[in-house]
Amino acid sequence: PLPTEAKNFYQQAEAQYSNLANSGSATTRTKARLNRFRLISEGLVPTTSNMASQPIDITDLPAGRPRIYARIQIAKGQVCLSQRQAIVPDWLRLTKTVEQAVDDAKSLQDVRAQSYAFGNLAGLYEYRAWWIEQAAFKSSLKSDLNSWRQIALQLTDQALYLTQPGEFADLAYQWQWQRGRLLNAAGERSAATTAYEAAIKTLEAVRGDLLAINSDVQFSFRDNVEPVYRELVTLLLESQGNSSTSSLQQVLGESLFYVESLQLAELENFWQCNVETLGTVNFDRLNEQLDPPTALIDRIDQIFQNDPTTGLIYPILLKDRIALILKRPGESLQYYTTPVDHQTVEDTLTKLQAYLRDPSRTNAIRELSSQVYQWLIEPFEAELDVDRSRDISAIKNLVFVLDGSFRNIPMSMLYDQQRQRYLLERYSIAISSGLQLLDTSSQSKSIQALLGGLSEERAFGDQTFSALVNVPAELTSIQAVVPSENLLNADFNRDNLSSQLGSKAYSVVHMATHGNFSSDPENTFLVLSDQRLQASELNDLLRSPNSSDLIDLLVLSACETATGDKRAALGLAGLALRAGARSTLATLWQVNDASTAATMQEFYTVLNQNPDLTKAEALRQAQLSLWKSTSQDWEVPFFWAPYVLVGNWL
Repeated sequence: PLPTEAKNFYQQAEAQYSNLANSGSATTRTKARLNRFRLISEGLVPTTSNMASQPIDITDLPAGRPRIYARIQIAKGQVCLSQRQAIVPDWLRLTKTVEQAVDDAKSLQDVRAQSYAFGNLAGLYEYRAWWIEQAAFKSSLKSDLNSWRQIALQLTDQALYLTQPGEFADLAYQWQWQRGRLLNAAGERSAATTAYEAAIKTLEAVRGDLLAINSDVQFSFRDNVEPVYRELVTLLLESQGNSSTSSLQQVLGESLFYVESLQLAELENFWQCNVETLGTVNFDRLNEQLDPPTALIDRIDQIFQNDPTTGLIYPILLKDRIALILKRPGESLQYYTTPVDHQTVEDTLTKLQAYLRDPSRTNAIRELSSQVYQWLIEPFEAELDVDRSRDISAIKNLVFVLDGSFRNIPMSMLYDQQRQRYLLERYSIAISSGLQLLDTSSQSKSIQALLGGLSEERAFGDQTFSALVNVPAELTSIQAVVPSENLLNADFNRDNLSSQLGSKAYSVVHMATHGNFSSDPENTFLVLSDQRLQASELNDLLRSPNSSDLIDLLVLSACETATGDKRAALGLAGLALRAGARSTLATLWQVNDASTAATMQEFYTVLNQNPDLTKAEALRQAQLSLWKSTSQDWEVPFFWAPYVLVGNWL
């Protein structure tokens, strides 16, 4: 279901379109009716069958692309309505509508419009084949299935041919993807894989421009890009059952490469630019290597040379399963799959995310997090030395490259029901947004910290940020254990931060202030005393023009992920990338409590006194130290679990 805010937005849009549909010029009225019909057909606003069935006269639109695209939009909307209402589509009428769009494009000699029309006509036949294949419909119709798919494939090839030699890459990848789906449905796995790989290669070449150039359809990363990667990974992993050991490693390596590529694509879509233009990371794109999957494995092995006690886990969310790929130092890739419905996973993670913000929900949290433990850790317990003492175990640290809604859950609090312990009690834990982006350059272990925080209430625009009364104690406790400068309240402003960062090389920047992580970069920000600092501005602030040194660690101790946003933690990954620090330590929910000061003081104490200790292990020890406190009930996950370390964990 849509969040309340989104529902209200779409209902307001529908009301405005309804008003415009009865006023203004003929063209304006038609466009308003088309937009209103799209909201109705996609189920974004409540409607009646009478509203949905009202015909739309498009003769008022200019002849050319507007009218061609309108015909196709109407046909696609009617398909959506038929599916939502569980009625048989009027195939003859729908086909004639799109065929008319093809004829119009031909008569105009508009090659792009022809490709778009042919591709959508192919999509209609693809949907017709899918409809027949569903068990709910008469098996007697299934004799037509292959013929519809064959027609769809021929039309797709025509559409793809018209995009050559690459003028319309935003269309080309869609038809390559469509070709892959059709071939996969026909059981031609190898040819389907080739088509998917071609689609992603096209996407990789033009992805940075897609949002700007794709004016034909409502562009959505979640609908138009992400599924290409996931469907290809599904194809690859389904093929591994009959593979030899060597080819299995190749398949798993290719799968990891496309998972990494999706992680990068999500971040670039978040910032709507290529990572290189941010100027915050130096990396070689894997897809520019001669053999990208092998280059990725080589990079992982190189990282393991610096930390031979780490296990790297990739959980991959697919439609009907969770795929897991594990890499250990000196070992081959290992694979496990758990059959589970995608919606079951989403429901579990959504409920767990909500419960984590409630200190009274410990028992429910354990129950739900034990389910996630069974999905992600239990299949590899033997490989991860779960039952071996940490002191003598080969695996002491776990790094997760998390996918989808798993990012909203701190892995530290996954609960092992059999051994009655949290994952944090056995392993130090870190999160990576993809090993392509991991900064592995050498770093100084000496700490020089710039501290800043806001304990007073602030209001900017229509948002009020409450007082964080424990911030002074938090900053004072850190000052007691590491060399640092402190900017509190009025002093915690942009000019002072910029001045301090420009005058001295700080290895750590610690901000104890309100912050929000969202899937929308406009709603990803930190609160200073004088302004709301957008995540997009963070690098300009943190990177001194007089210094080429990266900040080793950025700490955000009072931030939270936006509630009701399943992809909110993408904002944390995006902010961490934009900041350009080697590591970012942040909270997924806000704990306005003395426990934060205690955790942070212990973290810096451990880090300062043990220069050979990793940041991940220092955080682990700080979190565990809360449990030993007899003065407070801090063993509850609400207090110790919100902290996540993103990036370089060493």
